[in-house]
Amino acid sequence: MKALLRLLLAFLLLTQCSSLSAQIEAGQIITLENGLNVFVRPMRAAPVVSINFWVKVGSVNEEPGEEGYAHLLERLIFRGSMRYPGAALENEIKMTGSRHSSFTANDYTSISMTGASVYLEKMIELLTDAVFNSALEAGALETETRSVIEEINGSVKNPNNRVVQLLMEEAFKVHPYRHPIIGYQKNLENITREKLAGFYK
Repeated sequence: MKALLRLLLAFLLLTQCSSLSAQIEAGQIITLENGLNVFVRPMRAAPVVSINFWVKVGSVNEEPGEEGYAHLLERLIFRGSMRYPGAALENEIKMTGSRHSSFTANDYTSISMTGASVYLEKMIELLTDAVFNSALEAGALETETRSVIEEINGSVKNPNNRVVQLLMEEAFKVHPYRHPIIGYQKNLENITREKLAGFYK
């Protein structure tokens, strides 16, 4: 009986996987007139869409004294825009039932939204507004700066993080990879909206 159940389960998994793979198309890259590359990959298994902005700016693009700016900016992206200030942006996103996320790497930053495909146009509008028209509001900047400083303090106390950071500093004596993506506390303590806005632009 157990052997029969295993065989049935294996058959169900194989048929599910093959039908799912048949629904996944290869995708294509479209280059717009402004040089923006758009990668489209239809996956018709569910009426869901995911939009990702991959920005070619990460921690390596920070000047000395700016280490941590890219990460801080990424945290502020969904904290209000010119069109939807303060919590209005988050509320608009929630009204579509969408979820958003973001992260910063050495060489790029990723900002994304996932939600029902019926809200595709609204999601594109909200994500574009968040990425290109962030308000960088003073209150949000102060809150997120405090959060990142706490993150830095926690990271310094974590032995694994400390070992990785020491390795990066040893491996990259000059290259910006030697700096932690999260930045340094002294830089964030001296941050101003004007400095961050300069990096953003």
